[in-house]
Amino acid sequence: MENIINTILLLSAVAIVAYPFFLAPFAEKHSKWLWLVVAIVVLNIFLSLAYWAFDDLSTGFLLSYYGYNFDGMFEEEQYANVEPCNRERVDRLFSHLMGVGWPLRAMFMYVIVTALHLVACLVTHWLFKLVHFLRKG
Repeated sequence: MENIINTILLLSAVAIVAYPFFLAPFAEKHSKWLWLVVAIVVLNIFLSLAYWAFDDLSTGFLLSYYGYNFDGMFEEEQYANVEPCNRERVDRLFSHLMGVGWPLRAMFMYVIVTALHLVACLVTHWLFKLVHFLRKG
């Protein structure tokens, strides 16, 4: 179960980082760089929120899958259904859940990834211009 969730998170992270490189040739071909920048800004909002919301929901799902009791008042009640071999894994998942909330992580990710994508679009645009200049000259 944990491998499926980690695979989904990995594929979504790769998609978040890579999608501007697939959109840039289309923007260069049709001279729609402004629309590309707008698309990046808007898509990053939704993708950042979706990524971290899924991360938070999947952590809660895994905790309940391993038998963690969210309604327990004491540690004995919370870990009553957790098998001893899964205790360390549940501790890691619970500490991950109790860290910084997913909306704040999504905001940080949005700022960093949007800056990365805009710089990548500028570099890609300059590379297209350089290739066009070298073909002409």
